[in-house]
Amino acid sequence: MRLTILLIFTFILGFNTVESQSFIWTNSTSEVLPAKAKEIPLFGVKRIGLRNDKELQIHPIFFFLYPHVGLKKQWGNKGDWTIGSYHSIAYPSLLLKSMAREGTGGILPKTSVIPQIITTKNEVFATKMIGDQFFVTASLGVELAASFGDADFPTIDFPFAYRRTAVYHDKIVPKLGIAFGGHISAKVDFMIDVNAYKMFSETGGLILENKAFVFWRKSDRFGLKAGFATAFGRYPYGLDFRIMPALDLVFSRRSSSEK
Repeated sequence: MRLTILLIFTFILGFNTVESQSFIWTNSTSEVLPAKAKEIPLFGVKRIGLRNDKELQIHPIFFFLYPHVGLKKQWGNKGDWTIGSYHSIAYPSLLLKSMAREGTGGILPKTSVIPQIITTKNEVFATKMIGDQFFVTASLGVELAASFGDADFPTIDFPFAYRRTAVYHDKIVPKLGIAFGGHISAKVDFMIDVNAYKMFSETGGLILENKAFVFWRKSDRFGLKAGFATAFGRYPYGLDFRIMPALDLVFSRRSSSEK
């Protein structure tokens, strides 16, 4: 059961990275992909650079199970500072319904009643460059959920999964984050990303999640991401701490004008 939960929320709602203009495959800055550039992780979210400093984000493999689309916008920069924002909308009801069964893949009770749920996520980033090698980013965001129809299903009381699904019950989950990263060498980058989430249910509380990754760039078209994620906080069953490894292959393509 626990392995099933981890696999689903790693691949569908998991820990994704992205190439930016200054650092290779980091998703914790205000920057976006150049126009026409593409970044395709094996398991993560596909990102496409658009005109006017925008970036489209979509998960093509799981789109029909977890419809989701996001848009990131770089609003401008002044000196060493860059401002950006991220906005997304998702429809998780199909995913939840697929979990409400017995046997393999059954995470929710078979008798669960899943309403029509729409979630939105809005986040603002402020990134400061530290010399030519490092960056620090502060972020502030909120995830909202609206449901329609009868609802009778429990929370998914497991670290990583609980934080990503609690909004279906709480309706609002604010977030505060800080990230630090940079170049270790010409082909290796690193990133540490710490985020705090506030749950408003009677049994949940503050949850801290940390992601730490190293990115190895073999070429402009291929790279490897390896690291770990941790979760600590108060869950409906009490305090808990978990750590989970993460590994992904990342394929990238840029237009000829960006190479």
